[in-house]
Amino acid sequence: MRPLVAALAASLAITAGARAEAYCRSSTCAPREDGSTDGHICEPPQPDDCGVELQWRQPCIGFSVQAGASWQVDEATIQAVLAEAFAAWTSVDCGAGRPSVTVFDLGEVACSALEYNQHAGNANVLVFRDDVWPHEIDGGLGTADTLALTTVTYDVDKGDIYDADIEVNTANNVFSTSDAPGPDDVDLLSVLTHEAGHFLGVAHSAENGATMFPDYTRGTIDIRALGVDDQAAVCAAYPPDRVSEGTCTGIPRHGFAPECVSEQTYVKCSASTADRGGAGGLGALALAAIALARIRARRGTRGS
Repeated sequence: MRPLVAALAASLAITAGARAEAYCRSSTCAPREDGSTDGHICEPPQPDDCGVELQWRQPCIGFSVQAGASWQVDEATIQAVLAEAFAAWTSVDCGAGRPSVTVFDLGEVACSALEYNQHAGNANVLVFRDDVWPHEIDGGLGTADTLALTTVTYDVDKGDIYDADIEVNTANNVFSTSDAPGPDDVDLLSVLTHEAGHFLGVAHSAENGATMFPDYTRGTIDIRALGVDDQAAVCAAYPPDRVSEGTCTGIPRHGFAPECVSEQTYVKCSASTADRGGAGGLGALALAAIALARIRARRGTRGS
């Protein structure tokens, strides 16, 4: 049986020009031989575009910060920085209004695991990996120079996003909240603004200097502000006149829970057709996981 939901952190590229809006959105495509379904759809179109764009269907999304946050930055500061990162996307002027999505804080959570509970509560969580970065794998993906990783869980047929979690690599990097970070420091707001784009279903940009460009130059704060293609992407994903589903609560699909699945003592006793991803009679959704989306650090010289 084909999986209904997959977990994605998309590493995708676009081309952008100075006088034309160009961007890519993450998408779900027909399964490949390895079972992966991640893809992109770009404007202007690219030869390898495929599938259905990913989108949160509800008007409001909640996020949470892992309790204790990081030894590098206190929790209250991190909550404020993350809220500012999301605001960079949700406050864009789309011409006829702002993007039709709101993101707000649901409070801290105890769980730091990347998981999606199909039967009870969930949380979209920001996690800091202070002790060890768990994604150091071959092929240059998730190595020590990776600053952060966003994993998105979505319906592989419809593109509905159900859950998104952000991990920050504080084990191998020093993060700053200053407007003038040191030359070897990583600006936390820059990184979280980039990851907020992935959270909303925006793919990587090939435009050097765009917020969604996959490389970050240490000691800089330039990508705190969205580029033209970044703004075009969020307006295309969440146009002001979009017809959203549900009410503005920010509560995840199966309810909010601050605990990990293994520690939850309550379960959802019944499931409607909607709870099964629109496929009545199929039972629990099958999950698949890949880890592709990340922003990497590089060293460079500040421009004048």
